[in-house]
Amino acid sequence: MKVLVVSGATRENIDSVRFITNFSTGATGKKISECLDQNNFQVFHLYGESSKRNLNIAGESFCSFKSLNEKLKEKLREKFDVIIMNAAISDYSVDFLEINQRSYEPFEIDKIDSSSEVKINLKRNFKLLNRLREYSLNKNIKIIAFKLTSNANSIEISTKVNKVFESDVDLVIHNDLSEISLEKHIGKVFDSPQSLIGEFETKDELCDEILKFVRGS
Repeated sequence: MKVLVVSGATRENIDSVRFITNFSTGATGKKISECLDQNNFQVFHLYGESSKRNLNIAGESFCSFKSLNEKLKEKLREKFDVIIMNAAISDYSVDFLEINQRSYEPFEIDKIDSSSEVKINLKRNFKLLNRLREYSLNKNIKIIAFKLTSNANSIEISTKVNKVFESDVDLVIHNDLSEISLEKHIGKVFDSPQSLIGEFETKDELCDEILKFVRGS
């Protein structure tokens, strides 16, 4: 069985030395890819630049939202059975810059002078989850999506998990930032908007939940 694991952060370039990103290290995706590999699944790992990965597992890096979109299109021309979307994907990319009241494209200036007045204008990215089946050779591919919240209450969590299911995914794994630490990685597993089928407190237990689902696919 072939599994595509996607993890780590996108980087949205401003100039040749600056970019917008988030705190994701890709550690969870690395752990998931290793767990699947050790259990004899054929794994390919798409990972963000500077994200954690296992060099013994086949993989390729991505940089920006645009880069990730292109690489997903390319890889999903192969027949994968499962895709695990654990990447921290930017909701916005840089549209253009205003530097000292003049407009520039990203990279049009190699390095912005630190004395400049700069405004960064962003554009909203589309939801990659909505396009995975369209890109996929296997239209019955199983899609596992992750949803991270921050200090959310139960109503907010339910609303956000339900929203992810609108992208035609098969499993949603929810974490809240307040429940993630070096020792703990607490979360819940849903197979439909109102159907909680599992809970976990560590990355090892998360991998066990993913293995159960993938083996049943």
